[in-house]
Amino acid sequence: MDIKTLLKNAHFTFQKTGKSLHSQFYELIWLRLGLSKLGADDYYLYKLYDDSLYSFKDKTQFIGWRTSMKIDKALNHDESRVFANDKLEFSMKMSNAGLRTPKILAVFNEDNIPISSVNQLSTTDEASTFLRMKNIYPVFIKPVHGTYGRGGFSAITVCTSNSTLKIGDGSQRSISEVIDQFKQKWAKGYIISNK
Repeated sequence: MDIKTLLKNAHFTFQKTGKSLHSQFYELIWLRLGLSKLGADDYYLYKLYDDSLYSFKDKTQFIGWRTSMKIDKALNHDESRVFANDKLEFSMKMSNAGLRTPKILAVFNEDNIPISSVNQLSTTDEASTFLRMKNIYPVFIKPVHGTYGRGGFSAITVCTSNSTLKIGDGSQRSISEVIDQFKQKWAKGYIISNK
């Protein structure tokens, strides 16, 4: 987490809970130095700043992504990692085995990797047109590559008059902002799926 995001989260938390920046940073340091190596991302993601939810002892029981990676590496074979990291590979493997997965409605990938029975979106215009279709919602949108839920979000509906999506957390994002997210190289494309 960069310093700008850290300060933004800390100020938001102070406004929401009244917990001072000093108290938040004190906890952050102790949790980072503890056995589970929690980082600032973990602290704000799990709402560990909220003393009404967790005692300090409870907070030390959480594990951060650093510890999670070590556990993952110890318990999973490297050759199976592709199925954890590549959601298209995982979905195809599950489908071939006759197991149900969320239905993939579309895949945005500028390299246009063909996948049977899935809408291929390889341009900004194609993605924009697809996201404006009211009948596809609600959907879950996630990167093809990656773990820990990074970059994933739900979209409840679209408002075509101002080209925005209503996101599952109650916020709104413009379609152009979502498509910019689709183009991030680390994601290797984005999947739009529903139940």
